[in-house]
Amino acid sequence: MEEKTIRVALVDDHKIVRDGIKALMLGYPDIEIVTESPDAETMLTKIKGSGAEILLLDLMLPGIDGVSLAEILKVRLPELKILVLTSNTDEASVIRTVQSGARGYVSKDASGEELIKAIRLIASGEEYFGEKITSIVFKSYLSKTNQQKCQASNNSSESLTQREKEIIACFGDGLSYKETAARLNISPRTVETHRNTIMEKLGLQTLAELIKFAIRMGIVKL
Repeated sequence: MEEKTIRVALVDDHKIVRDGIKALMLGYPDIEIVTESPDAETMLTKIKGSGAEILLLDLMLPGIDGVSLAEILKVRLPELKILVLTSNTDEASVIRTVQSGARGYVSKDASGEELIKAIRLIASGEEYFGEKITSIVFKSYLSKTNQQKCQASNNSSESLTQREKEIIACFGDGLSYKETAARLNISPRTVETHRNTIMEKLGLQTLAELIKFAIRMGIVKL
């Protein structure tokens, strides 16, 4: 059976960066850059008809910035999955981008292999935040939850089994379902079942929320 191609749109104001990413993708036949743009305005006119399922997005753009573009597209194209690739890793930008609905965030100092991993995971329905980004998100979340103790008391880790805590710790390390399964010597389907049970117990909706919760409760250590 022919492998499905992941269709990616790319917006970055530096042509040398766009050319480098396109050259990287040539080595991965399952990923195709279907459209590109140096700015948000142009991307808004091109992406709807491109068939892209993932937008690879830089935050530092002329005119409309990357976070604003993500917020616009969340409304216009809610099925589009946004993966941020940027050198801008200050806490405010990371948190705002996550809140805008980005499914992943990769620093430009990451390797090509990490970028490909992130694209594939997001295309499969997962989320990806590299270790550097995850740490920033968690620290901010910890600060906010210190001011929300009443809400925090409603989400307790006491109901989690030891295995469920191990699953969360693996997610906190940036592992995928398959990598988590290999580390814990269980099947990927079992990992998914545990993940769904954890989310239901804690009243959480996304993997990012789950990982943030894990840091707050001390299941994953910074």
